[in-house]
Amino acid sequence: MKAIIVSDNHGNQPILQEIVEKYSGQVDAFFHTGDAEWRASDADLAHHFIAVAGNNDWYYELPDEEIVEVKGFKVLLTHGHRHNVYFGINHLRELAQRTQVDIVLFGHIHQQVAQYIDDVLFVNPGSISYPRGQRPRKSYAILEATSEKYTVTFIDEKHEPIKEMRYEFVR
Repeated sequence: MKAIIVSDNHGNQPILQEIVEKYSGQVDAFFHTGDAEWRASDADLAHHFIAVAGNNDWYYELPDEEIVEVKGFKVLLTHGHRHNVYFGINHLRELAQRTQVDIVLFGHIHQQVAQYIDDVLFVNPGSISYPRGQRPRKSYAILEATSEKYTVTFIDEKHEPIKEMRYEFVR
């Protein structure tokens, strides 16, 4: 599976359009983990994404959480604001265990995360519009998943890989 993961663009729809145009036909899925701030007029763009609602998504109806299977991988999407992600991923770990997923994608903290814990991959793509944290770089992520490994590459707003932010996890 190859997927694009985006979060927290906070109304910056042109960057989402760029991402869709750049990767259409090259990936199996586009995931958005919330705070897109889509409006009804953004429906043509939104339909490209498997998406969940963030704490700032009031105008476009989205589920709080979504579990989908893509190319044999069970993926859970959540924004994270209902799971205390500012204080770590312990609640997400429990949720992953209960739902028996392979991958958990989340947003909300506007910081990049790539961790493989208890046979579950956790990814936060950061924010493509308003980054925070120790490495405040605008970013989204590309996830490549095979039966042998996961590769997470963070990409900047110019669509260039961030060299020091590529992670591989043996499954």
